[in-house]
Amino acid sequence: MDQFDSSMARASTAAGMDSEPQRSDVSFDLVGALHAILAEAIAATGAGTARSDLDQATPFLRRFRHRVDRYRTKLKVLGWLQAGMMEDLSAITHMNPPRESATGTFDELAPEDVAIEVGASATSVARDMTYARTITDRLPHTLAALKNGAIDLSRLRSLERAVRPLNDELAAAVESRVLEGGPRPTQGAFADACRRTVQRIDPDGSAERARSRRAARRVWVRPGEEGSSTLSALLPAEDADACYRRVDQVTREIVAARDTHDERTTDQIRADVVVDLLTGRAEHGRPFSCEVQVVVPVTTLLGMSSEPGEIPGVGTIPGAVAREMAARPGSTWRRLLTDQRGVLLDVSDRRHPTPAQVRHVRARDRTCRMPGCARRAIHCELDHTVPDAVGGRTALDNLGLLCRRHHRMRHRGGWQISQPREGVFEWTTTLGRRITVTPPPYLEPETS
Repeated sequence: MDQFDSSMARASTAAGMDSEPQRSDVSFDLVGALHAILAEAIAATGAGTARSDLDQATPFLRRFRHRVDRYRTKLKVLGWLQAGMMEDLSAITHMNPPRESATGTFDELAPEDVAIEVGASATSVARDMTYARTITDRLPHTLAALKNGAIDLSRLRSLERAVRPLNDELAAAVESRVLEGGPRPTQGAFADACRRTVQRIDPDGSAERARSRRAARRVWVRPGEEGSSTLSALLPAEDADACYRRVDQVTREIVAARDTHDERTTDQIRADVVVDLLTGRAEHGRPFSCEVQVVVPVTTLLGMSSEPGEIPGVGTIPGAVAREMAARPGSTWRRLLTDQRGVLLDVSDRRHPTPAQVRHVRARDRTCRMPGCARRAIHCELDHTVPDAVGGRTALDNLGLLCRRHHRMRHRGGWQISQPREGVFEWTTTLGRRITVTPPPYLEPETS
């Protein structure tokens, strides 16, 4: 129990909030008790006291600092009260009535009794009681962190959601590691830390749950009020991100080109673009190039670990899912160099073909694409037809096999190469002669 929690306990006891009642008609001054608790909290946190950094501040800044300090203190008091409420509800669920009472009905009637007393529905009270018992039984240290002001209720809920699929042992391991890192700067960062920790501690389970969620993908519409409805889609994270990027790109193009008569907000244009794309009522359906960035540890790509990957701005994904995404034919790799703490040090300028692309090109070309060279694919290197340095894409229609010797010769200049369509290479020699090299067929064409 830290200083803040100790101070709150003293104030609560002094106000009579934690004492066992001796008679059913005993009551206490609620407002007076809360004032006493708040006063004790302000004293414990130092809110409102003189601060050396404000000695030279203007009266306005001192008043502003005073209000912010009191607000922060009241947030901690709110967390302390919320934790206490959970402890009370959980205690009710653990109560054992006397033998002579109807023990078989207590669990059913307790929510009804509490609901009558607090003016709520029995269903919501029963749900709150179950949740409170779950927290006290599975996440006792998280509840203590809420009570002493280290985290708020939203962070507690994020951790509980993250560990919900885990057994008690794994949940305790996740709780310990997450709380070790503190509250994080924002609730979103805390929630992401919870998900990432679950994926590290239970990689196989995370991968299986991700596959199940992907299998559950769907689209649905929910009727709303005043002639509106909500269209929703449950999609794999990378697909959802790509869809939004497409909508956003078209929206930005419209915003940049519109005239003064178009008074729609950006959000309204995005909504219209979604309808246009899905119904085909506008010319937004042209081919679209969209890059969805996924950051994956190299050990995960090599199958040496199950560290989770991350879609920046979206969240973490299980390592197994990240590996599958990295192996897709359309994926490209870019090396990110970090220090031991994960801080980015360098981003490579060169994009590297994925294993799937390497397999595809080797199977397609089979030998060096230099005219007359029969060097086998296993001894060849992948070459960007349009070099990466001048914007060439790492795509199947811009990759080809060259043996080491011809790879070096090609980049020294002299001969020119192009790939008008995938796997077909057109060479222009120093003397201007053009030679076309096509991929060798796997089946001989039938002859009449």
